[in-house]
Amino acid sequence: MVDNLPPGGYVVISISRAGVTFMDGTTVKTFYASDFTSGVMYVNFLMPLGMTGSFCHVTSVYDANNNNISN
Repeated sequence: MVDNLPPGGYVVISISRAGVTFMDGTTVKTFYASDFTSGVMYVNFLMPLGMTGSFCHVTSVYDANNNNISN
């Protein structure tokens, strides 16, 4: 969920847990305002069967000038 994403801003999600990926096999994805519906977007993570623990990731929000504006 993102509120007040500035014009030209974007969100980067980076997965840091070994063995965990997005559905397409990547570990870093960039999302823009057009990827959100009313400020909401869902992402799916793939984890190996039997993996315990969490799927550690970092979500960062950037403005149009590539400044990290995450809280």
